[in-house]
Parts: sequence; C-alpha cells; structure tokens
Amino acid sequence: MINTSTIIHFIIILISVAFILCIGFYFSKKNLLFFKWNQGHEKRSLIFFFGGLAISFLYAFIPFYAFPVGFLAIFLVAFSNSYLGFIMYFSVLCLNNCVLTRSMDEFVVLLFIGVLGSVLFSALNKEFRYGSAICSYLIMDFALYFLVFLSDSNTCLVGDFILYSAIRSFVLFLLLIILMKIMNDYYICKNDHFYVSVNDPDHELLISLKYIDENAYFHAVHTAYLSDKAARLIHADASLAKALGYYHRIGLLQGEDNIQNTLTVAATYHFPKELQNAMKEFGIKNTEHVSKEAAIVQICDALVSSLSYLFQKDLNAQLNYEKIIDVIIKKKLDCSDLAACDLTLCELSRIKQGLVEEKLYYDFLR
Repeated sequence: MINTSTIIHFIIILISVAFILCIGFYFSKKNLLFFKWNQGHEKRSLIFFFGGLAISFLYAFIPFYAFPVGFLAIFLVAFSNSYLGFIMYFSVLCLNNCVLTRSMDEFVVLLFIGVLGSVLFSALNKEFRYGSAICSYLIMDFALYFLVFLSDSNTCLVGDFILYSAIRSFVLFLLLIILMKIMNDYYICKNDHFYVSVNDPDHELLISLKYIDENAYFHAVHTAYLSDKAARLIHADASLAKALGYYHRIGLLQGEDNIQNTLTVAATYHFPKELQNAMKEFGIKNTEHVSKEAAIVQICDALVSSLSYLFQKDLNAQLNYEKIIDVIIKKKLDCSDLAACDLTLCELSRIKQGLVEEKLYYDFLR
C-alpha cells in the first residue's frame, strides 16, 4: 500500500517539473529560441513531450541496456530547441524515476546521454552534417552504458550486455537516420526547390519587374547577390536572404512599391511563410522581431542605394567602401531598425568585413 509520504513526494516532484517546464517554455518562446519550423507551432513540443513521457514507461517491460531512451532527448530537441528539449527530457526522467524507481547510476547515465544529444544536435540547419554527430553519439552512448554495466555487473551477464547493446545501438541508429531524414526533407530543406526556382534573375516575376522598372530590377539583382554573400558569412539562411533581396520590391508589379502590394504578390505566388514574414520584417517599421536575413537585406539594400546614388553623381568616383558601410550600419543601429534583431556585434562585424571585400563587384553599379 502506498503511504502518504510517497504521495507527497510524487506531488512535489510533479509540481517542480511542471514549474521548470513552464519557465523553460516561456523563456524559449519569449526569446525566440525555437527552431524556425517550431515557431508558431510551440504547442506541438508539449504534445511530443507527453507522448515521450508515455513511451518512456515502456522501460518497465524492456531491459535497461536494450532501451534507447536517449533518442527521446534528440527528438524533443528537434521539435523545440536544445535548451527546452533537454528540460523536457530531464522532466521525463524525473517523472519516470518516481514511478519505476530507477537506480541512481542509471538515472545519472541517462541524464548525461540527454546532455550529449542536446549538445550534438543543437544546430539543426542546412549547414548541419549529422553523420559525424550520429557516430559520436553512438560511441558515447555505448561508453556510458558500459560504465553502468561495470558498476552493476552482478545483475547482467556479459553476453546479455553485448546483445542488448547491439540491439539498442542498431535501433538508435535507425531512429536517428529516420529522424534526420524527416527533419531535412520536411522541415529544414522543405523550401529548397522553391528557392532554386525563384532565386534566378530570369524568373518570370523578375523579368516582369524588369519590364516595368529596369532600375528596380538591377537593384534587386545586386541586393540579392550581396545578401547571399553576407548571409553565408554568419551561417544565416542564404537562400531566404537572397530571395528577399530579389523580391523586396516586387510590389511594383501591383503599382506602388509598398509592403501591402509586396505581400499580395507573395501570397499570389505562394511564397513560403518564412519569406513572407521576412518581407514584413523588412517593410514594416518597429516589428516585434527582425530576422537576421531581413536585417542583412536592409543593410545590403541601403548599400546598393547609396552606391548607385554616388555613382550617378560621379561615374568615376573613388569611394571609401568601408566608411560607407560603417555609416550605413551605424544609421541602422541609431534609428533602431535593428533593435529587435538578434544579430550580434560579432556577426555585424563579419557582415561589414565581407561587404568591404566585395570592392570589385561594386564596379557593376557604376
């Protein structure tokens, strides 16, 4: 029969876990820490948390060394972020341990496995190469389970440990490959085919823009080129920045160049939501958040406009590009255009240096 102290202990842990989860969820949402594919779908993270919690209780029926619990940490990270994903995983371990009473050695090892997964898979983006991350994770996973086996060798035979470890590692490998494939195809790179099509100066929309306003067309081409280069320097989404550089003035196809017309064209041609959001961040002042890509295009757009104006005044002018770029970034900071952006000073410095190095390209603006 369950005594009162056990019930009180469980309730205290339950309340503590709920409090930690609420704090982590609030902090992640407020600071926009969720991966891009989760922003606007944050409740999905909680659904997966409860689903993972339910699955974790299978531990009661499966040998400890055969159950790939650590996969849950990576799964929760993928559908939230490394910070909240680990908090949810830690919460699952605590609640699971209250019910099933796992040994402290097992709890600590599973905790370290969660830390390992959260760190190795904390940067799921187009630049992420998951092959080495999976290999490292599988090796460390085996090493940590082996430590538990050494301290608890009386309850598990060597043959059983090897068999269970082989099963766990194989299942873990398959689950990770499937998860990374799903993340890559349906979330991280889902719009790649679209960007390949529209990030072409001969796309039908850009050709239409060229017929309406040739200067606006060439301005878009130059802005897209510089935005693409700058985005790559700080590992931002270069395809998104390039597309925004091309289409930030596409509203001209509807008449006046304004954000309403730009968004109308974007909706008509089914631009991805992330690109439409970036258009809003670029075209509407004082938005709650400005993405790195939108900030980059703001800087590159201002740079192209400034250089075009100066070259119109004097075609043979010898300009101090570094000083011009410095002034543009300073003005953007002073007028608070970048106040709601999460660009760091280090990233701004890299962008500036990269744009300065494009001196030869600027001759195309003459």
